[in-house]
Amino acid sequence: MPSQANIADQQALALSELAQLGMELARDVAARAKAAATPREAEGLVLAFERIARSVRLTFALQNRLARDARGDRVDAARSARNRWRP
Repeated sequence: MPSQANIADQQALALSELAQLGMELARDVAARAKAAATPREAEGLVLAFERIARSVRLTFALQNRLARDARGDRVDAARSARNRWRP
């Protein structure tokens, strides 16, 4: 059974990959929207860009939240360890 640390590492790697893929897609869609032949084509591409950009922002927000949670867990563990050794 994977440890909590291994799971967290796997999740961090997956989120990083998702963010990278999302940024690649966002760049591609943005370029295609700028080069669109018709307003209707541009409109669809802009909508796709907005959705991808939102996904990327949510991925970054989740990465930040997980990092904050991990820091909090380390602080709590250190505090508990200190309290165990007090008379």
